Amino acid sequence: IARVLGDFKGLPHRLEIVAKKRGVTFVNDTTATTPDATIAALRSFDAKRPIHLIFGGSDKELIFDDVAREIKRVHASVYLLQGTAHGKILKAFVDAGVAYEDAGDLKMAFLSIQKKMKRGEVVLLSPGCASFGQFKNEFDRGDQFKRLVKRV
Repeated sequence: IARVLGDFKGLPHRLEIVAKKRGVTFVNDTTATTPDATIAALRSFDAKRPIHLIFGGSDKELIFDDVAREIKRVHASVYLLQGTAHGKILKAFVDAGVAYEDAGDLKMAFLSIQKKMKRGEVVLLSPGCASFGQFKNEFDRGDQFKRLVKRV
């Protein structure tokens, strides 16, 4: 059991390290479809390590106040995707004092991050929302993220 656990690399789409390129770690956590899952993802990294967080999507009637406070606490740079949760997220971000970039879609978020990312940083897809609207499902969203990473 210990040997198997030692070799276990995790599951696809769940804090999956997609690649390490130019000193930047790209992490696919597309199955983080709730704010609490995104909080857990943010807490899984060294608090001093800068994070570029791709966040947002479809509303599941959840509350975003706690994740907004956590984003503020860890000083993550946020790239906000469009979706039905957008208004609720914006309100939580404003209330918590979270700065963000309205990225629109995944490709635009990724292009913006590429211009800013530096060695030692993390690019994290952990949207805290469902994927309906822009993607077939959360796995499609994660696969699109992986394709963008391959082009770096």
